[in-house]
Amino acid sequence: MYIGILSVRKLGNQYVQPRTFTFNNAERSVIASSNAEGGIYELPNDVDGELGDSTSDGKRGSGSSGILVAHVRSAYVNGSHTALLQNLPPANQPQLAENLQQLFERNAQIIAQNAQIMAQMHEQNAQMNQQNAQTNQQLAQINETLVQINQRLQTMEDLLPIRLYNTAASLDSPIRYPPAIALDPPLPATKAALRDLPIAQCNTVAGILGLHFVQNATVAQRRQHISDYLGCGMSI
Repeated sequence: MYIGILSVRKLGNQYVQPRTFTFNNAERSVIASSNAEGGIYELPNDVDGELGDSTSDGKRGSGSSGILVAHVRSAYVNGSHTALLQNLPPANQPQLAENLQQLFERNAQIIAQNAQIMAQMHEQNAQMNQQNAQTNQQLAQINETLVQINQRLQTMEDLLPIRLYNTAASLDSPIRYPPAIALDPPLPATKAALRDLPIAQCNTVAGILGLHFVQNATVAQRRQHISDYLGCGMSI
């Protein structure tokens, strides 16, 4: 820590104290004013980061109640009680330029950091949306599977009374079919008729019942598939 010493030449009579003394730490600028000689002000310069001697480096003029305004200007009241505004000496302006440059660089860093954070947030959001889409797709597939299982269970439940009857029926007893299917040719009327069903008629019956044969199935295999579906309980 150090204390800068500023030498200010006397303002008027050496026993007259300055009326105002203003210091701007950001710009390292000082302005002093006095009522001596009808009002004078003194503006020492900051030379190379050191507070200089106002006798050689400063600026002096007529006026009173001097203050520092904004960054590079000072104001004072002249003998006509008029407020005047003027620029600071050039020696004060390099520090201002350095401060502004630091401010701009810091602002640029903040903007870059914000842009990086926003990019990361967008990327994470995109990944979450993709994961949600995949999860929704998997849930849809599971729901579809559950619907198919429920449909099969419902079909088995609806066919259970029919299969129980057909299992106990004799070869010449009529075969029962689901209520929505009309008992008309080419559907076989009895188990005996099912045993002799030709391959073309097997295909037609399978279409009516909503059955599907394996590829290249024999006629016996087709008859057995129909028999198992209806619960006829016989080996063909």
